[in-house]
Amino acid sequence: MLPEITPLDAALTLTQVPGAVVQLVNDVKAFRDADAAVRTLSDEKIAALEKNLGTGSIEESLAKANEDLIKRIGVLETQASRPELGGETATNAAHEIESRKQFVEFGEWCNKVADGENLDKHVMKAITIGDSASAGAIVKPPTFINQLIADIVEISPIRAHSMVVPMSTQTLTIGRKTGNSSAARTSEVEQIDESTNPTFGDITLTPTFIRAYLDYSMTSEMFSALSIESLLRGDLAEQFAKKEGSEFLTGSGKGAPEGILTNTNIGAVTNSDSATDISWESFATMLTTLKQPYWNDAVWLMNSTTLGEIWNTQDGESRPMLNPYGLEHQQPMTILGRPIVIAQDMPDSTTGLIPLVLANLKRGYIIGDAMDMVFQRDDVTQLRKATLRLYAFMMNDGRVRHPEAIVKLTMA
Repeated sequence: MLPEITPLDAALTLTQVPGAVVQLVNDVKAFRDADAAVRTLSDEKIAALEKNLGTGSIEESLAKANEDLIKRIGVLETQASRPELGGETATNAAHEIESRKQFVEFGEWCNKVADGENLDKHVMKAITIGDSASAGAIVKPPTFINQLIADIVEISPIRAHSMVVPMSTQTLTIGRKTGNSSAARTSEVEQIDESTNPTFGDITLTPTFIRAYLDYSMTSEMFSALSIESLLRGDLAEQFAKKEGSEFLTGSGKGAPEGILTNTNIGAVTNSDSATDISWESFATMLTTLKQPYWNDAVWLMNSTTLGEIWNTQDGESRPMLNPYGLEHQQPMTILGRPIVIAQDMPDSTTGLIPLVLANLKRGYIIGDAMDMVFQRDDVTQLRKATLRLYAFMMNDGRVRHPEAIVKLTMA
């Protein structure tokens, strides 16, 4: 370390100046000697460093060291890309061939396990195939698809084709004209009588409940790969739709919707030719019995069994009565120009039953919805059994609106 030079004090007296000057001269001399010693030591160290690094300057030596380092890194990268780190190239190549051989042998062993071929009993004891509960590793674990196989629930299409109105009260009354007025032609001086007055009635919708509840375990909801609550909701929705659809056709009208088949004001045509086979004449009679303004939106209601029987029915000129081009052209199948709607709740073509209906449901049937389907989960009342409860509610009613917009076929 270089010595410090003591600065002169500005408050020196005249008698102190000579001594201070002498001290300053000595400090400057000591600083100069120390600086020379430092320079000599630095030159000696630089010379020793150049000697150790070899010939040439320091810059040349560093460049050479950097080049050697790059070469060593390249060798390490080459070795790391081989199956075994380190070693000679020939050794690595041999190891790579051996690794491939072992991989092929392992694949063949797995195929033997899958095919159940003879393996060492100790090996077979430690493994299992499929979803067996025995101890050991699973060689072929079972595959799980996040789907559920379920039967199709056939739902009546009556709601889709009918008039549907919302309800905000316990009852809904709709006026209906049941009779028309009349007019007469007379001469100029002839006195006329009072015309017939139109008559009126009403329809009253009184919605009632469809209700259900299901219990399911908490563990199934927590650990199942599928959402149990979502599955139950979907199942209940299907069953509610099936229930109301059946009642729209066969309901008693007392505490339930009024069914189209049970309404006695709807006109009927009798299939007199056969007790089981629907004749061509019956279709033509039904269409012409229905008033012409209702034709445009009218549909044939029948179940799939009746549809199958109609496939074999021919008109008076031996032509298929069912339009066969509907399926091929992906258009609705038609009879006499009116589409067919499958309603599985319709009866079969048996003596005394009504297997076929021609109806303009937009004009002929009305549905009142007081409450759409509502779900409520109960997490409390069944806790002692570690069970959850799912409630479902729906509230509606249905009535025949215009009986003249519907025609039924009765089998003799």
